[in-house]
Amino acid sequence: TVVAGGLITTLALQRVLSVDQWPLGQPILMGIHYVLLSIVTVAVILYRIRPHAERPFHALGLRLRNAFSLVGFGLGGYAAFLALMLIVALVAGRMLGGTMPLGQTTEEIIGSAQSPGEVAIYFVLVCVLAPFFEELIFRGYVYAGLRRFLPPRTAIMLGAAAFAAVHLNAEAFLVLGLIGAMLCYLYERSRSLLPGMVAHSLHNGLVLAIMLVQSA
Repeated sequence: TVVAGGLITTLALQRVLSVDQWPLGQPILMGIHYVLLSIVTVAVILYRIRPHAERPFHALGLRLRNAFSLVGFGLGGYAAFLALMLIVALVAGRMLGGTMPLGQTTEEIIGSAQSPGEVAIYFVLVCVLAPFFEELIFRGYVYAGLRRFLPPRTAIMLGAAAFAAVHLNAEAFLVLGLIGAMLCYLYERSRSLLPGMVAHSLHNGLVLAIMLVQSA
């Protein structure tokens, strides 16, 4: 239902936000599509958990106590992850003779952004909205649900696989899985979504910057 609604919305808005008539039509259309899908998904999740939790967002892991420590944990966790990924990329590059994909399904679209308006919209989309919604959904709901029945290692593997699969990018499945595992680990250690949101935002910002530099 969520996917069908998103497709219908996209088709309905394509004529109104035609790129030929309005240069910002493509990023705005992508943003509306993503936000609508995310809001509907989060609404369904809240509806399901509300009978069992007086504070549903808190139950999902949106806990901000000791925020500075949580932000620091997210920064440190992503720094360690990035260092590991650089080593893996170097090894993979030498062994396979190529580069590892960045792990985004919209690399070509975002990489083609030229105007400041396009860059600003994509920045808000991938560095603010995506970390917020995806951490709520994949760590706060999917991973936390798996942890109710499974040990941490198994839950992290399954949660990471679900996160990678939903991006529909077979070439980047391994990279996306590693990112998902890192985000699950941050949630497991902190019991808060904030470290994962920080790390997720940093990663998406880095990917966005690399794509823009490559397309310049």
